[in-house]
Amino acid sequence: MFGQLWAQDWHAGLSAPFVEETAKGIGIVVLLALAPRLVRTATDGLLLGAFIGLGFQTSEDFLYSIAGATQGFGAHQTDGLLGSIATRTYSDIVSHPLFTALFCAGVIYLIGTPAQPRRIGRGLALIVAPILIHGVWDSMLAIAGGSSSLVFVIMIGDIVFAFTALWIAFVWAHPRESHFVRDILAPEIESGVLTDAEVTAAGGWRQQRTYAKAAPTRTERRQRRHIVRAALDLCSDLAVSKGDDSPQVVESRNEITRLRQGTAAQSITR
Repeated sequence: MFGQLWAQDWHAGLSAPFVEETAKGIGIVVLLALAPRLVRTATDGLLLGAFIGLGFQTSEDFLYSIAGATQGFGAHQTDGLLGSIATRTYSDIVSHPLFTALFCAGVIYLIGTPAQPRRIGRGLALIVAPILIHGVWDSMLAIAGGSSSLVFVIMIGDIVFAFTALWIAFVWAHPRESHFVRDILAPEIESGVLTDAEVTAAGGWRQQRTYAKAAPTRTERRQRRHIVRAALDLCSDLAVSKGDDSPQVVESRNEITRLRQGTAAQSITR
């Protein structure tokens, strides 16, 4: 309708984002159907989506490498292959793992699960964001009108927007995961294995940093970080054992006790 030149400039940006992101998004829907008790939160969507995107990225890079090696009727295959690999590596800075992580988290929010209340606004935002980022990335030359300096500006802006969207997605997903950590570790507070402050610190890196900085000495700050990491290991072991005192759970509790006794011994020595 708009001519061959227009189609050549815009065909990738107006087709690939919609087709590819939707196709990859089907992956998280399949996983939700196959493992509804394992795929539960937006964080699961982010992590699983990244691996779905990585698989797509690997396949696509392989196909582009073949195309680069066979262009020119197979002449200078090494040059074509290396050139294709270099171009794809450069363009992979912001690519399918990031796109799909955002899209799949959006799908989780849009569909909702027993552990993740439906958030239609967040879901639509995280679905639209990677399509927009992908579209701008594939259309940089057309948007810039052939200006190399403008292409660079658009590329940097797209990268900043992409990583900002990813950071926002993790910020949105964090409270739900922190809530699970506190639920799992709450009995450990009652039994005296952990303190309330340590469980709160295990809920996120910001809380952990605040808790560690509150210690009066560098040694105690380091010990607090070790205890919080051990608490997260205990949380993981309790989740796997479904609350039972498995050998791994007992070992994690003993490690927390050892770390705490080491801190006390150092304080007495001083």
